[in-house]
Amino acid sequence: MITPPALGKWYYGQKLEYAGNSLFDALEEPHRRLHEIGRELIATANEGGNSQQITALMRDLSELSTVVIQTLQELENNEISNMRGEHPELVQILLAKGVS
Repeated sequence: MITPPALGKWYYGQKLEYAGNSLFDALEEPHRRLHEIGRELIATANEGGNSQQITALMRDLSELSTVVIQTLQELENNEISNMRGEHPELVQILLAKGVS
């Protein structure tokens, strides 16, 4: 059995906790597309695709990766902001330990 990569494990493991959070929900499509394009890239390379095809797929992969990372950063920032309002003492401890 193939185990899903770390992002997928985290994402689908947190689905109940974060379902309905627009940023969390926004991760699903670009994450799914990353895997789809990755498979297409491998197939294109294995089938002798030209450099133009491979470059285009790599560009798509890079753009989607940026979307996923930015969305994760926004989600993290929102969670920290929420935590500041709900648990300011915990945030102070985390900040003191270098977690921002």
